[in-house]
Amino acid sequence: MLPRPHQRHQSNASKDRKSPLVPLPKNIYKSYLYGSFRDLKAFTISIAKALILLREILREDVDFVYVRAAFLDPLPFFLYILKIPCFIEANGLQFEGRQKYYSSLLVPVNRWIERLTYSIAQHVFFVGSYGDYWQLKSKNWSNVENGVESDFLKSFSECEKVFSGKVHIALIARLMAHHQPQLLIDSIKELDPTTRSKLCLHLIGSGLETIRDELHTCMDVVDHGFLNRDELAENLKQIHVGLIPGVPKYQSQMKLFDYGAAKCVVLVPKVHNFQRWFNESEIEFFEPEDAKSLSRTITDLANDPSRFIQKGDRLHQRIAQDFTWDKIFAAKAKIIKNCLAAK
Repeated sequence: MLPRPHQRHQSNASKDRKSPLVPLPKNIYKSYLYGSFRDLKAFTISIAKALILLREILREDVDFVYVRAAFLDPLPFFLYILKIPCFIEANGLQFEGRQKYYSSLLVPVNRWIERLTYSIAQHVFFVGSYGDYWQLKSKNWSNVENGVESDFLKSFSECEKVFSGKVHIALIARLMAHHQPQLLIDSIKELDPTTRSKLCLHLIGSGLETIRDELHTCMDVVDHGFLNRDELAENLKQIHVGLIPGVPKYQSQMKLFDYGAAKCVVLVPKVHNFQRWFNESEIEFFEPEDAKSLSRTITDLANDPSRFIQKGDRLHQRIAQDFTWDKIFAAKAKIIKNCLAAK
């Protein structure tokens, strides 16, 4: 069940529409009182929206409600009071998400409310490994990963990676600060010219112009822009290596499953979430926020790519076994059914 869309929301809305959470002018940005007011305003709006949605839920007489976690969302509390089972999918730290836009005196309160929201739910599915961050004493939670479509995975079943000529490295991203583009740039510039001549970097997504402009003079760079799923599948058949330069330590990365489905060797920082789900026989780790470590890994791969090829095959097999959307949804459905049966 979704709230009815406002008519002013157009499906062909401008891609450059500004977020309502734009950074504030410097003197206001530092105002904790102003940030606290913004939190209170957001909470007030959330209450109004939750009450409207609650009316729809009660009208339909639902068996349970599945909620995507949001900042200061009171709907799970209303459902708890009314004894309507509530399941929450949580991706990220909601209380932390706004701190890059403004400071607030209410951050500790926001964090406490978020923890309480999870503890009263019937069950919480933490995407990635955010459950390991919260460690709820209520034990009503599990970590779950993202996945990949079965058809997308099957399109690579006959794909074999052959290293002839250059090693093709892909970066898929809608570029944000946590992707650490400068780390990638620095690591490439750290390579000697001979190693760079063995590589071709493929940029797939949006906002990657900075990387392209910084590196195209010293190595082969192809900027593909945004690709739909069919175009991405065709492109990844020619790619040997999938790269994730940076990521928050508990966050899932959907691009890892696209790389793995395509049997790419995947280079990732050694952070909690990747270590939680995968091992060194499936992916290649480098030290987080360390350009020299990534540079050494790329050098080893460029000089002896055949040594790494089995990791791509093993990751493909692991994703087929555990991380298709069909299997992920089936696992969630089983937990929901068990919770409802025990209620």
